[in-house]
Amino acid sequence: MHLDKQLFKKTEGALYGYFKDKDKLKAVRKDIKTAENLIELLKDKIKNCNVSIDPYQPGAGEGERVQSSPSTSSYVEKEIIKAIDDMERELAKRIRSKYKLEAEERNLLYKISKLENNIEMLNDECKKFLNLKYKDKLGMREIALEMNMSKNKVYDFRERLVEDIAQFRWS
Repeated sequence: MHLDKQLFKKTEGALYGYFKDKDKLKAVRKDIKTAENLIELLKDKIKNCNVSIDPYQPGAGEGERVQSSPSTSSYVEKEIIKAIDDMERELAKRIRSKYKLEAEERNLLYKISKLENNIEMLNDECKKFLNLKYKDKLGMREIALEMNMSKNKVYDFRERLVEDIAQFRWS
Protein backbone atom coordinates (compact mmCIF):
# COMPACT_ATOMS: atom_id res chain seq x y z
CA MET A 1 0.00 0.00 0.00
CA HIS A 2 1.27 3.43 -0.88
CA LEU A 3 0.18 6.40 1.23
CA ASP A 4 -1.27 9.48 -0.40
CA LYS A 5 0.73 12.67 0.21
CA GLN A 6 -1.78 14.15 2.62
CA LEU A 7 -1.84 11.15 4.95
CA PHE A 8 1.95 10.90 4.77
CA LYS A 9 2.32 14.55 5.81
CA LYS A 10 -0.32 14.16 8.51
CA THR A 11 1.52 11.16 9.95
CA GLU A 12 4.89 12.91 9.81
CA GLY A 13 3.31 15.92 11.52
CA ALA A 14 2.03 13.62 14.25
CA LEU A 15 5.54 12.19 14.71
CA TYR A 16 7.13 15.65 14.97
CA GLY A 17 4.37 16.60 17.44
CA TYR A 18 4.94 13.44 19.45
CA PHE A 19 8.62 14.21 20.07
CA LYS A 20 7.89 17.89 20.69
CA ASP A 21 5.23 16.91 23.25
CA LYS A 22 7.64 14.48 24.97
CA ASP A 23 10.16 17.32 25.37
CA LYS A 24 7.43 19.65 26.59
CA LEU A 25 6.29 17.00 29.09
CA LYS A 26 9.78 16.94 30.63
CA ALA A 27 9.72 20.73 30.97
CA VAL A 28 6.23 20.71 32.50
CA ARG A 29 7.25 18.05 35.01
CA LYS A 30 10.26 20.15 35.97
CA ASP A 31 7.98 23.19 36.41
CA ILE A 32 5.64 21.12 38.60
CA LYS A 33 8.57 20.12 40.84
CA THR A 34 9.63 23.77 41.11
CA ALA A 35 6.06 24.80 41.97
CA GLU A 36 5.84 22.07 44.63
CA ASN A 37 9.10 23.25 46.19
CA LEU A 38 7.94 26.89 46.24
CA ILE A 39 4.60 25.87 47.75
CA GLU A 40 6.33 23.96 50.54
CA LEU A 41 8.67 26.89 51.16
CA LEU A 42 5.76 29.33 51.41
CA LYS A 43 3.78 27.00 53.70
CA ASP A 44 6.79 26.71 55.98
CA LYS A 45 7.33 30.49 56.05
CA ILE A 46 3.66 31.09 56.86
CA LYS A 47 3.54 28.34 59.50
CA ASN A 48 6.64 29.63 61.26
CA CYS A 49 5.71 33.28 60.78
CA ASN A 50 9.06 33.70 59.07
CA VAL A 51 8.79 37.29 57.87
CA SER A 52 11.34 40.02 57.73
CA ILE A 53 10.19 43.59 58.18
CA ASP A 54 11.74 46.88 59.08
CA PRO A 55 10.67 47.41 62.72
CA TYR A 56 10.68 51.13 62.20
CA GLN A 57 8.12 52.92 60.15
CA PRO A 58 9.65 54.33 56.99
CA GLY A 59 10.75 57.87 57.60
CA ALA A 60 10.89 57.49 61.36
CA GLY A 61 13.81 59.38 62.78
CA GLU A 62 16.20 58.35 65.50
CA GLY A 63 13.95 59.80 68.17
CA GLU A 64 10.61 58.44 69.31
CA ARG A 65 9.98 54.78 68.33
CA VAL A 66 6.59 54.37 69.97
CA GLN A 67 3.64 54.42 67.67
CA SER A 68 0.08 54.69 68.69
CA SER A 69 -2.85 53.72 66.59
CA PRO A 70 -6.61 53.91 67.07
CA SER A 71 -6.82 50.16 66.42
CA THR A 72 -4.26 49.49 69.15
CA SER A 73 -2.14 47.57 66.63
CA SER A 74 1.45 48.56 66.33
CA TYR A 75 3.17 49.25 63.05
CA VAL A 76 5.17 46.01 63.39
CA GLU A 77 2.02 43.92 63.97
CA LYS A 78 0.35 45.43 60.91
CA GLU A 79 3.42 44.79 58.77
CA ILE A 80 3.65 41.15 59.94
CA ILE A 81 -0.02 40.61 59.13
CA LYS A 82 0.45 42.25 55.72
CA ALA A 83 3.52 40.12 54.97
CA ILE A 84 1.68 36.91 55.89
CA ASP A 85 -1.35 37.96 53.82
CA ASP A 86 0.96 38.57 50.86
CA MET A 87 2.53 35.13 51.27
CA GLU A 88 -0.91 33.49 51.51
CA ARG A 89 -1.96 35.21 48.26
CA GLU A 90 1.27 34.06 46.62
CA LEU A 91 0.68 30.54 47.95
CA ALA A 92 -2.81 30.45 46.41
CA LYS A 93 -1.39 31.70 43.10
CA ARG A 94 1.34 29.02 43.14
CA ILE A 95 -1.19 26.29 43.91
CA ARG A 96 -3.41 27.41 40.99
CA SER A 97 -0.35 27.46 38.76
CA LYS A 98 0.60 23.93 39.85
CA TYR A 99 -2.91 22.65 39.09
CA LYS A 100 -2.74 24.19 35.61
CA LEU A 101 0.63 22.54 35.02
CA GLU A 102 -0.76 19.20 36.18
CA ALA A 103 -3.68 19.56 33.75
CA GLU A 104 -1.19 20.33 30.97
CA GLU A 105 0.82 17.24 32.00
CA ARG A 106 -2.30 15.05 31.73
CA ASN A 107 -3.16 16.48 28.30
CA LEU A 108 0.37 15.84 27.05
CA LEU A 109 0.31 12.29 28.41
CA TYR A 110 -2.94 11.67 26.56
CA LYS A 111 -1.56 13.08 23.28
CA ILE A 112 1.69 11.14 23.63
CA SER A 113 -0.07 7.87 24.42
CA LYS A 114 -1.73 7.86 21.01
CA LEU A 115 1.61 7.11 19.33
CA GLU A 116 3.58 5.73 22.27
CA ASN A 117 2.24 2.18 22.06
CA ASN A 118 2.85 2.04 18.32
CA ILE A 119 6.42 3.32 18.62
CA GLU A 120 7.24 1.01 21.53
CA MET A 121 6.37 -2.02 19.36
CA LEU A 122 8.95 -1.03 16.72
CA ASN A 123 12.42 -2.54 16.54
CA ASP A 124 15.51 -0.60 17.63
CA GLU A 125 16.45 0.41 14.09
CA CYS A 126 13.03 2.00 13.53
CA LYS A 127 13.18 3.79 16.87
CA LYS A 128 16.65 5.09 16.05
CA PHE A 129 15.39 6.43 12.72
CA LEU A 130 12.39 8.11 14.37
CA ASN A 131 14.65 9.78 16.94
CA LEU A 132 17.11 10.99 14.32
CA LYS A 133 14.45 12.25 11.89
CA TYR A 134 11.64 13.57 14.07
CA LYS A 135 13.29 14.32 17.41
CA ASP A 136 16.79 15.43 16.40
CA LYS A 137 15.47 16.69 13.02
CA LEU A 138 18.49 15.50 11.06
CA GLY A 139 18.48 15.54 7.30
CA MET A 140 18.31 12.32 5.29
CA ARG A 141 22.02 12.52 4.43
CA GLU A 142 23.02 12.67 8.12
CA ILE A 143 20.58 9.86 8.94
CA ALA A 144 22.06 7.73 6.13
CA LEU A 145 25.55 8.23 7.59
CA GLU A 146 24.38 7.60 11.15
CA MET A 147 22.49 4.43 10.23
CA ASN A 148 25.12 3.21 7.76
CA MET A 149 22.67 3.09 4.83
CA SER A 150 22.51 4.64 1.40
CA LYS A 151 20.45 7.79 1.11
CA ASN A 152 17.93 6.01 -1.16
CA LYS A 153 17.54 3.18 1.33
CA VAL A 154 16.85 5.72 4.09
CA TYR A 155 14.10 7.32 1.97
CA ASP A 156 12.55 3.88 1.37
CA PHE A 157 12.91 3.05 5.06
CA ARG A 158 11.09 6.28 6.00
CA GLU A 159 8.34 5.59 3.48
CA ARG A 160 7.65 2.11 4.86
CA LEU A 161 7.92 3.21 8.49
CA VAL A 162 5.56 6.18 8.11
CA GLU A 163 3.18 3.96 6.16
CA ASP A 164 3.16 1.37 8.97
CA ILE A 165 2.60 4.03 11.60
CA ALA A 166 -0.18 5.65 9.55
CA GLN A 167 -1.90 2.30 9.16
CA PHE A 168 -1.85 1.75 12.91
CA ARG A 169 -2.51 5.38 13.87
CA TRP A 170 -5.34 6.36 11.53
CA SER A 171 -7.14 3.04 11.10
